[in-house]
Amino acid sequence: MSDLGKRGNLGCVDGIIKTAHADGEGGLIIHSETDMTEFVDHTKRQFNERSEKTGWGDQPLDPRNKIAELPPLVIEDLNKLGIMRGYYIADPKAMAKWLNNPDNRVFRTRGGNV
Repeated sequence: MSDLGKRGNLGCVDGIIKTAHADGEGGLIIHSETDMTEFVDHTKRQFNERSEKTGWGDQPLDPRNKIAELPPLVIEDLNKLGIMRGYYIADPKAMAKWLNNPDNRVFRTRGGNV
Protein backbone atom coordinates (compact mmCIF):
# COMPACT_ATOMS: atom_id res chain seq x y z
CA MET A 1 0.00 0.00 0.00
CA SER A 2 1.24 3.46 -0.89
CA ASP A 3 1.91 6.05 1.79
CA LEU A 4 0.43 8.67 -0.54
CA GLY A 5 -2.42 10.39 1.24
CA LYS A 6 -1.38 9.56 4.81
CA ARG A 7 -1.45 12.84 6.66
CA GLY A 8 -0.09 14.13 9.92
CA ASN A 9 -0.87 17.39 11.66
CA LEU A 10 2.36 19.17 12.58
CA GLY A 11 0.56 21.76 14.69
CA CYS A 12 -0.49 25.39 14.59
CA VAL A 13 1.87 28.31 15.23
CA ASP A 14 0.85 31.96 14.81
CA GLY A 15 -2.36 30.86 13.04
CA ILE A 16 -0.46 28.76 10.50
CA ILE A 17 -1.58 25.13 10.38
CA LYS A 18 1.05 22.75 8.99
CA THR A 19 0.30 19.24 7.79
CA ALA A 20 2.57 16.69 6.21
CA HIS A 21 1.92 13.84 3.82
CA ALA A 22 3.98 11.40 1.81
CA ASP A 23 4.41 12.14 -1.88
CA GLY A 24 4.42 8.45 -2.86
CA GLU A 25 8.07 8.56 -3.92
CA GLY A 26 9.70 8.48 -0.49
CA GLY A 27 9.47 12.25 0.01
CA LEU A 28 7.44 14.39 2.35
CA ILE A 29 5.23 17.32 1.42
CA ILE A 30 4.55 19.96 4.07
CA HIS A 31 1.48 22.08 3.48
CA SER A 32 0.91 25.42 5.27
CA GLU A 33 -2.55 26.89 5.56
CA THR A 34 -3.87 29.99 7.29
CA ASP A 35 -7.42 30.90 8.20
CA MET A 36 -7.49 34.52 7.04
CA THR A 37 -10.99 35.42 8.31
CA GLU A 38 -9.87 37.27 11.46
CA PHE A 39 -6.93 38.87 9.64
CA VAL A 40 -9.14 40.15 6.81
CA ASP A 41 -11.66 41.54 9.31
CA HIS A 42 -8.81 43.25 11.19
CA THR A 43 -7.38 44.94 8.08
CA LYS A 44 -10.87 45.97 6.90
CA ARG A 45 -11.48 47.67 10.26
CA GLN A 46 -8.16 49.51 9.98
CA PHE A 47 -8.95 50.54 6.40
CA ASN A 48 -12.41 51.83 7.38
CA GLU A 49 -11.01 53.82 10.33
CA ARG A 50 -8.72 55.77 8.01
CA SER A 51 -9.29 58.15 5.19
CA GLU A 52 -7.12 60.09 2.83
CA LYS A 53 -7.74 63.09 5.09
CA THR A 54 -6.04 61.58 8.16
CA GLY A 55 -2.73 62.86 6.83
CA TRP A 56 0.71 61.40 7.19
CA GLY A 57 3.01 61.30 10.19
CA ASP A 58 6.29 63.16 10.43
CA GLN A 59 8.23 60.12 11.67
CA PRO A 60 8.76 56.93 9.60
CA LEU A 61 7.19 54.68 12.27
CA ASP A 62 4.20 56.93 12.90
CA PRO A 63 1.05 54.71 12.84
CA ARG A 64 -0.54 57.13 10.35
CA ASN A 65 2.04 56.01 7.78
CA LYS A 66 0.90 52.38 7.84
CA ILE A 67 -0.44 51.33 4.42
CA ALA A 68 -0.69 47.53 4.74
CA GLU A 69 -0.43 44.58 7.08
CA LEU A 70 0.93 41.25 5.85
CA PRO A 71 0.62 37.83 7.49
CA PRO A 72 3.73 35.61 7.75
CA LEU A 73 2.75 33.31 4.86
CA VAL A 74 2.38 36.29 2.50
CA ILE A 75 5.78 37.59 3.58
CA GLU A 76 7.18 34.12 2.87
CA ASP A 77 5.69 34.27 -0.65
CA LEU A 78 7.10 37.77 -1.20
CA ASN A 79 10.52 36.47 -0.16
CA LYS A 80 10.26 33.71 -2.77
CA LEU A 81 9.37 36.34 -5.39
CA GLY A 82 12.42 38.42 -4.42
CA ILE A 83 10.26 41.38 -3.38
CA MET A 84 11.21 41.01 0.27
CA ARG A 85 14.24 39.62 2.08
CA GLY A 86 13.09 38.57 5.51
CA TYR A 87 11.00 41.53 6.69
CA TYR A 88 13.01 43.98 4.56
CA ILE A 89 11.54 45.27 1.29
CA ALA A 90 14.25 44.38 -1.22
CA ASP A 91 12.44 45.74 -4.29
CA PRO A 92 10.30 48.80 -3.37
CA LYS A 93 8.91 49.22 -6.92
CA ALA A 94 7.78 45.59 -7.09
CA MET A 95 6.30 45.91 -3.59
CA ALA A 96 4.33 49.01 -4.59
CA LYS A 97 3.05 47.22 -7.69
CA TRP A 98 2.07 44.19 -5.56
CA LEU A 99 0.25 46.38 -3.02
CA ASN A 100 -1.56 48.31 -5.77
CA ASN A 101 -2.81 45.08 -7.37
CA PRO A 102 -6.58 44.84 -6.67
CA ASP A 103 -6.15 41.15 -5.76
CA ASN A 104 -4.01 42.23 -2.79
CA ARG A 105 -6.26 45.03 -1.58
CA VAL A 106 -7.33 42.92 1.38
CA PHE A 107 -3.92 43.63 2.95
CA ARG A 108 -4.20 47.41 2.61
CA THR A 109 -4.96 49.51 5.68
CA ARG A 110 -5.11 52.79 3.76
CA GLY A 111 -6.53 53.81 0.41
CA GLY A 112 -4.79 55.39 -2.55
CA ASN A 113 -1.85 54.19 -4.59
CA VAL A 114 1.56 53.32 -3.19
